[in-house]
Amino acid sequence: MESLAKANGLDANVIVTDLDSALGQECLSLLGQVDHVSIVALVGTATNDQIDAAVLKGLKGVVQKQAPDHALLKAILAVHQGELWLDRLVTSRILRGLTAGEVKPESILDRLTKREQFIYKTIITRAGAPSRLIANDLHISEHTLRNHLTAIYSKLGVSSRLELLVLANQKIPRTEGDPGLSKQ
Repeated sequence: MESLAKANGLDANVIVTDLDSALGQECLSLLGQVDHVSIVALVGTATNDQIDAAVLKGLKGVVQKQAPDHALLKAILAVHQGELWLDRLVTSRILRGLTAGEVKPESILDRLTKREQFIYKTIITRAGAPSRLIANDLHISEHTLRNHLTAIYSKLGVSSRLELLVLANQKIPRTEGDPGLSKQ
């Protein structure tokens, strides 16, 4: 939290941490809780399972400690521009796991922060309502709502409220009392 506070104070959007350290593990606990700061991890002794779990949770970059210095700089720049920086082995393991069904997030909503999940549920519940009314219900500005929606769209791979509603109706499992589109 101290690193995050410093990053916020400096207006930084990328934190570099050592995945092998206790501080690095603490830093990774922030994944999914903050949207405006991305984390790049240096790894040396971390296991493949630890690395893969961190990437699936939202880690944006992985750089081996023995990699040349310019590799870390490239990773920071790429993540700063909104890209992922993963080596081929990490990417291959994760994709194989996803396609083989070994890695199954409980729900694609797990990609969202708790606040984004709340906003998603409000959007789905109030499907036809204008943004200003939804923002008013959430006690936030329309601008803040747009920012949250942009993050939600990006994480869920959609580009509009309509696509979000279609996704909600087709892909996201709902439980009793969970807002969603009713099938007509």
